[in-house]
Amino acid sequence: MSWGITLCSFLPWGGVVQSPLILPVRAIRCPRISEPPRIDGRLDDIAWTQATKIASFSLVARPAQERSDHQTSAFVAYDDQFLYLAFLCEGLPDEPTEGRHPTWQPDHPDGILVGEHVEVFLDVQHDHATCFRFALGLDGERFDQRYLPPSTPPSPCPWDATWDGFWFARTTVAESSWVAEMAIAFSSFGLDEPVPGTTWGIGLRRSGPLEQGSAEEEVSRALRWTWLAESSVWPDVAASVSATLFRSPEPAAFGDLIFGDIDVFVTEMAIGDTQRPLQVGANSFRIGVKNSGPASRTLRLAVSSASSSGKTSTDWQTVTVRPAADTSISARFSVWESGANRLTIALLDSSSGQELYRGTYMVSVRPFVQFDLEPFYSRRTDPWLLRFWLRASPDVTRSSMLRVRFLREGLSLPLREKSFRDLERPPEMGFVFPLDSLQDLPGGTYLLDCSLVDGTGSTTARFIQRFTKIDPGIPDEFAVVPGPYSFAGQTEDGLQVLFPALPGRFAFWRKPSYPPWWDLDQIGWSYGYAREFREEQQDSTELDAPGFANSRLDVIEATEVRAVIRWRHTLSDRCRHDSRGWADEEYILYPDGIGVRSVRLWSDRPGYCELGDLAIVIPPGMHLDDTRPEDLWTVGFQGQSPDGSKLGQAPGSFAYSSGLVLGARLGDRPRPFLALAAGSHFLANVLPGTAVSGNCLLPSDQSRTQRPIWGSGKSHILSQGDASGARKLTLGRVIAEIDPNLQPNSWQFLIGVDTTRDGRLAKLAVKSWLEPPPVRCREGNLQFVGYDRAARAYVLRYTGGAAPGTQGASVVLEASKGRPLLGAVLVIRGWNSPCTDVEIDGTRQSGAVFRSGLTREGDCILYLRGLFDRRTRLRFR
Repeated sequence: MSWGITLCSFLPWGGVVQSPLILPVRAIRCPRISEPPRIDGRLDDIAWTQATKIASFSLVARPAQERSDHQTSAFVAYDDQFLYLAFLCEGLPDEPTEGRHPTWQPDHPDGILVGEHVEVFLDVQHDHATCFRFALGLDGERFDQRYLPPSTPPSPCPWDATWDGFWFARTTVAESSWVAEMAIAFSSFGLDEPVPGTTWGIGLRRSGPLEQGSAEEEVSRALRWTWLAESSVWPDVAASVSATLFRSPEPAAFGDLIFGDIDVFVTEMAIGDTQRPLQVGANSFRIGVKNSGPASRTLRLAVSSASSSGKTSTDWQTVTVRPAADTSISARFSVWESGANRLTIALLDSSSGQELYRGTYMVSVRPFVQFDLEPFYSRRTDPWLLRFWLRASPDVTRSSMLRVRFLREGLSLPLREKSFRDLERPPEMGFVFPLDSLQDLPGGTYLLDCSLVDGTGSTTARFIQRFTKIDPGIPDEFAVVPGPYSFAGQTEDGLQVLFPALPGRFAFWRKPSYPPWWDLDQIGWSYGYAREFREEQQDSTELDAPGFANSRLDVIEATEVRAVIRWRHTLSDRCRHDSRGWADEEYILYPDGIGVRSVRLWSDRPGYCELGDLAIVIPPGMHLDDTRPEDLWTVGFQGQSPDGSKLGQAPGSFAYSSGLVLGARLGDRPRPFLALAAGSHFLANVLPGTAVSGNCLLPSDQSRTQRPIWGSGKSHILSQGDASGARKLTLGRVIAEIDPNLQPNSWQFLIGVDTTRDGRLAKLAVKSWLEPPPVRCREGNLQFVGYDRAARAYVLRYTGGAAPGTQGASVVLEASKGRPLLGAVLVIRGWNSPCTDVEIDGTRQSGAVFRSGLTREGDCILYLRGLFDRRTRLRFR
């Protein structure tokens, strides 16, 4: 048998489930016994012959049709004080675990189990969000802990190992099998003996031991996902990546443990119609019930919902279930507030009132109204049309009125107010405010206060959409000010953030667009994308941190010449785990794959913040799915590969590297991927103004060059610091020192450097970016403004005279072998049309050499491909 490992930081149990939620329910009866078994590690007591046997353990992290060579069976029963469980485990480890590994590591409070062991998970509230864990090793070592509900902000580890239950356990080892017995006291949970019909959630697991090697080595090997551990569970794990990784069902998918002699049990839950999301008002619901008794039963189904503010609603239904048959019951449940609602489902015998089943689920309900806020942030001259969509059931829309009040935060008197009585119109409606009136309003936070009002005048549901109005006189980018930050509201594809000390405040908004030549979705990751990527890569190491929960990617400019992308996201404090700082990152990308990343960080208090850096620059036509570790290679800026091998063959980390460049190769074509320098030899001579900390090149604060700011986190180039994880291709995690009195803290990076085996182009790109050759204007209608390193562009100003399209203009690029320029970019302010004709030293150029367009400010931008290493005359019109 192979081995299993459990890591607390990877367990995504609990939380709010998203509709639709369809759960097959695996139920087992737990019989009451009159005489308890002796807990001695043997199955010779009569009690175990009366217990319910569970033999359908399923392998995890293996193909569905594969079965274990070592079968596992479990037994359950109870009396007035204890829940009794036993495991019969066929097969033994190849070598004894004694003297090789303890069953659990005491320095890991999350309980990394590295020996042959069995585990029991109990959801005693049956809320599908919390549970208790009991682990028993082959050598009799015991371990228990409690899983807490998700918190806000999230806890670094939801498992509470300080919890101690009252339970007994023993094991015995035979020639080819071993037995585990447990007795868990109900008093451990503060409960008395369960009455017949009480339902708990239960999950069972058996995992094998670690193979030969130190625990640290094995854990490290597990993190690289180079293993397929044998672990078997009951109930069978749902077809989800997280369940496969963690080799146990999530609490929402636990089986049902039904106490007492009950002949009616639940077989399926289907919460929410698959055709539409949960909404305010009535929602569809289906429950499968099996009656194993000899006669028909009349049951009462109670479905109750409760919002976080305490508003409740209960729907009752009576149904008859036939004997020895499965019955599907269609029902409805009502919710009256957006957000997380607690849904409780109970089945009762109609005649006796005995409760046969009770389960609780947390369901997420989106706001009943959604607004399109894009007009607030677009510079339009036509009247502003506020569009919104209702997400309420027909029953609600037929009997309700929608009232919308437009007001400034902190003021009770609305600036506008309107009521909509006909809510059965098509879902997209209009609500008009004159644009000029909106522009006259001072910058700040405004509210759209929405209420659903029924026929009696009572408010049945309320939702407030906050948004930010930016003062016209304030720059479009973030300004840094002292004072607290807070959230202004969440839409389906945007997040607004307040800056109370500013007269104007700023927001994340709009869904990103995608220029045809760049994979912009790989540059900034929202939480949803990070979660999908985690599932694809079978890893969640850095993706559940608060810094990834609030992320927004905006495409500011997208032309044939360049793309300008702004990525704004929170920073998380590595000690307090709350988001009090912000990062404003801007990426300017050119068709040659070379661009600039600018980062500004700020916070309202001093401290160190973790910046999870998942900003990856992908060249055209390249996707993560196309890349394997063996396709990656490394080269030093000094012309030497760190180890003379491909990245997929490199050992460990890159702490020894000098001037590392990470590149990718698809087929026989080298493709640019990422430029990153590491080590001290390269830094001192090529990139002045940088600071060395750990193993990464991290530029120092440009406003305070004497004080190094960034240090490397425990992850260096790859998120696990390991070559076998190369396909994740992240920069890893860095730690930033933030000081509100020295804001902004700003850095710039050259990214996407195209490399060759000798690193020549990488060195040329770095040198031409840091020391660009001078530019001299030949005509009087152009003035040289300067070199904008953040844009990787020369900035010129057109001063008038003849129309630029007729006369044109020319500049001399004073390049040389000692001061070359790799790719020339000119931004010409005041020139309001793209260039259509370009000459280099009197030779007219084709469209393959240059591209031209307009910046977001309406200025001409010209990009010239190639290496300029001599004096060159450029003419354009």
